[in-house]
This record gives sequence, C-alpha cells and structure tokens, in this order.
Amino acid sequence: MEKIRIQKYLASCGVASRRAIEKMIVEKRITVNGQHIALGKKVDGSETITVDGKRIKKQEEASQKILLAFNKPKGVITSAAPEEGSKSLADFDFGKNRVFPIGRLDKESRGLILMTNDGELANAITHPKYKHEKEYLVTLQSPISDSGIKKLASGTIRISDSGEQKIAAKAKVKRKTANMFTITLTEGRNRQIRKMCGALGLTISDLKRIRIANIKLEDLPAGKCRPENIAKITERSEK
Repeated sequence: MEKIRIQKYLASCGVASRRAIEKMIVEKRITVNGQHIALGKKVDGSETITVDGKRIKKQEEASQKILLAFNKPKGVITSAAPEEGSKSLADFDFGKNRVFPIGRLDKESRGLILMTNDGELANAITHPKYKHEKEYLVTLQSPISDSGIKKLASGTIRISDSGEQKIAAKAKVKRKTANMFTITLTEGRNRQIRKMCGALGLTISDLKRIRIANIKLEDLPAGKCRPENIAKITERSEK
C-alpha cells in the first residue's frame, strides 16, 4: 500500500474525523511503532498504530461502514471515551463495532447525534463547505417577541467563539408557541444557540436537536440508536 497521511489512514479505519485525529496527534494520544508522531506523518498500514494505548486494526480488517442515529439524553457528554464523574456515550450500547460521534452536542442539550465508524463520512458532514443543516427545537423560560425571532434569523448577532467576537450566520427561525421555536443552522459554533439567545437576554430551558441534513430524530427514544442509510446523509437537505 502506498503511504498516506496518518489522519487520512485512521479516518478510513473509523477512528475519528481527520480534524479530530489531528487534535489527537497534537495531544500525543497516537503512537506509530511505539513513538509519538508529528502532524504530516505517513503510514502504509504495516505499522503498529495505537490511539490512547489501543492498537488500531489495519484498513482491510476494519468493519463495514456504519451510520447510526442516536437520541442523546440531557446530561450526557458527547465523547466516545469514558468520563470520570460524568455519563458519556461510552455508557450506551451501539453494537459490537466501534463508532464515534460526528460533531458535538453540549452536555445540557439533548437530541440527535450521528454515530459512525467512517472518518471520511464524518469529515464530509462536519466540514463547513457542505453547509449541512442542523435543526433544533428551543424552549425558553419566558416568551420571545416577534422582533426577537427576526433578530435570531438576521445574521447580525455577535457571539464569542474561541475567544473572538464573531457574527452568527443567518438562520431559519420558526415560532411554535410564545416561548418555543425551531432554528436551523448551517454552521456549528460552540454552544451557538445558547450564546445567540443569551445575547438577546433570553434563557433556554430546553434545547433539542431534531434534524441533521435529511435525518430526523422523530420518535427515537432517549438513549437509543437506530441504523441509517449512509447515502441519505449526502442527499440535499430539506428546505
């Protein structure tokens, strides 16, 4: 096999997305033949590669590609690794094959998370250039005005992101009740909806993700998963 960058190789083995693997390299969580590596390292699969001390199977040994929809309960950390003192995705049953989450959903939020063993698929879903829609159902502690709904959709709200002030992109916002609405985003900044509402003096009492691209949460019970067709995620998102 021709040598390729290790982040591409490990993504094809179902470890994580390329960007997540790059972060693991920087954090010195990956070794090749017993040695920590630098970004740009190339491999052909004949090496002994470990992540967090666990050996990774060669590409040809990797299982078939999997995509699961999971309904994350509130209070669960979006991490495939065990978390001391907290409940994480490692506490749930996703079958015999190793899978990891595509993107994140903060601890206090609930709803749809996609799980996969395909790093290339994860990269395609999370990369900003594809602009996959993510829809959320938001419940506030108090009513929101019509002007507040328009402001959330306007693309003018400034939020903090990685220590910088940035403007949230335009969103689709639809009122459901006096204090409930849906919001659809095509970007995924950390705790973005909570920060947008906070900028308007609004407090969220419940935040649930109900759709990613064409995959909907529907009536999937909390803490359970179901298989999805990988081809479905590449179809054009609903308008």
